[in-house]
Amino acid sequence: MTDENTTETAGSFGGMSAEQAVMMAATASNMVGRQQFANRSGLQHGGERDLWEALGYQQRFTYADYRDWYDRGGIAKPIIEKPAATTWSERPEIVDDAEVGDEEQTSFEGDLEALFDASDKTTLDRGLSHYFERADKLGRIGEYSVLYLGFADADKPSDLSDPVDPSELDGLKDLLYVTPLGQGDASINSWVKDVTASRNGLPKTYKLDLANGDQTNTQVVHHTRVIHIAEGVLDDDVNGEPALRPIMNRLFDIEKVAGASAEAYWMVSNPGLALSVDPEFADVDTDQMDEQIDEWENNFRRVLKMYGTDVEQLESQDVDPSGVIDSIMKLIAGTIEIPKRKLEGSERGDLASSQDEANYLEMISARQESFAGPVLLRPFIDRLVEYGIIESPQGGSYSLEWPNLFQLTELEEATLKKELSQALVNLAPMGDIEQLHTLEALREFSPIEEPEEVTPPEDVDDVDDEIDEDDEQVQDQFNEQMGRQPAEGDD
Repeated sequence: MTDENTTETAGSFGGMSAEQAVMMAATASNMVGRQQFANRSGLQHGGERDLWEALGYQQRFTYADYRDWYDRGGIAKPIIEKPAATTWSERPEIVDDAEVGDEEQTSFEGDLEALFDASDKTTLDRGLSHYFERADKLGRIGEYSVLYLGFADADKPSDLSDPVDPSELDGLKDLLYVTPLGQGDASINSWVKDVTASRNGLPKTYKLDLANGDQTNTQVVHHTRVIHIAEGVLDDDVNGEPALRPIMNRLFDIEKVAGASAEAYWMVSNPGLALSVDPEFADVDTDQMDEQIDEWENNFRRVLKMYGTDVEQLESQDVDPSGVIDSIMKLIAGTIEIPKRKLEGSERGDLASSQDEANYLEMISARQESFAGPVLLRPFIDRLVEYGIIESPQGGSYSLEWPNLFQLTELEEATLKKELSQALVNLAPMGDIEQLHTLEALREFSPIEEPEEVTPPEDVDDVDDEIDEDDEQVQDQFNEQMGRQPAEGDD
C-alpha cells in the first residue's frame, strides 16, 4: 500500500521502506542524544571521574529492564500499581450535557454504562475500568502503552493495517474486544510525515503482538484502531516518562543495601570457629580434622573430635540496614510524590497517616483530571462515537465527573463522632453537657449538613411546627440518640 506520505521502496535499506529507514535513523539519533546526556549526568571533575560507573549504576535502560524490575516485585511494584489502581478504583460519571430530567438516561449514557458493566448488550468479558487500569499500569512501566480496539470491520489480519471503516460498524456488539498492550508488545511501525496533517509526527501504524503467552502473532495495525497512552510527555507527544526512570539509582541502592545486609547476616549469624593447635601435636595428620570441619560446615556433623586443639566460637555482630533503607525510601517517596507509608503499606500514627492519605489522594485527583480523562478516557469515548459504536451525546457534548476520593471510611466516621462528642463535653460550661442540649447548640458543632426541607405527605393534615422538649417521650428519644442513661426517678 502506498500514498503520498509513505514510500514502500525497498532494497538499499535492508528490506525497509525509505520512511522506516529515515524514522529509524531519527529515533537512533534521538536515543544517542539522550544517552550522551545521561552519560554526562554522572561525570565530575571535567569528566575525569564517572560517579555513576564508580557506584555501579546502569547508564541506559530499556522497556525490558523496567518490566523486569516490576515483575521481580519489591518497591517497584507498588510504585507502578498504586496510582493506576487508585485512579480507576471507582468509575467516573460520564454525563450527557443534554438538558433532560435527573432520572432520565440518554442513549449515550446508557451505552457507556453497558460497556463499564460489560452487560449482555456488549461482547466484552470485563468492564472498561478493568482494561483502563491495566493499560495505565503498562504505560507506567514503559514510555507508553496502547489500547487495541477490536472492531468488527476487519475480516482478515491484513485489514488491520487499513483505517477503520465506520460504514461496517453499527452498535455496541461491533466492539469485539479491548486489549491493553505495553510498549514491548506495541512498537511503532510507521509515522505520519505530512506537515499539513493534524497527526504530523505521530504514529501511523503499529506492530502489535496480539498473541498470549509465549506465542507470537505480530500484526501491523492502523492508528485508528489504537488509543495511544503516554503520561508525562515532554519532548514529544508519543513517549512519556517511565515511572521508574527517575529512581533507578535509588532502586539499585536498595538492592545493594538489602542484598549486602542479607549476605552479612548469613555470615555473622554463623561466624565460624577458630582452631588453635597445640605445638606438641603439630606433626599430627590433619586430614581427619579437615574432614570433620568440612562435615561441620555443611551441617552433617554437630560434634568435633579434636586432639590438642582449642576450639573457639567467633563473635558475631547484628546487621541492621533499616536506617539506610529508610533514608533511601524517603528519597524515592519525595521523587515520585507518593507518601513513604503508602509505599510501605504501613500506618504509623493517625495524624501522620491521615495527612499522607490526603496528600496522596490529592495527587490522584489531579492525575484523573490531567491524565486519565484527557489522555485515555475521552479519546476512547470520542473514537467509539465517531465510528458508531455508541450513540452521540444528545446535548452535543459530555462531561466527566470523577468521584470524591476524600470520603470517610466507617472507622474514620466513628472516630470523628467520638471526637465530636468529646468536644461537646469540653466546650460545655463546667463540663455540664446538659447546658448544650438544645437543637441550636448541637447544630453549631455538628459536621453533618442540615437536610433539605422535606414536604410532608399529602395525607398528613396536622403536623406540629415545634417539638415540645418537655414531653417525656421526646426526652427519652433524645437521651437514646445521645447515648445517655435516664436519671434515677425518670421512669
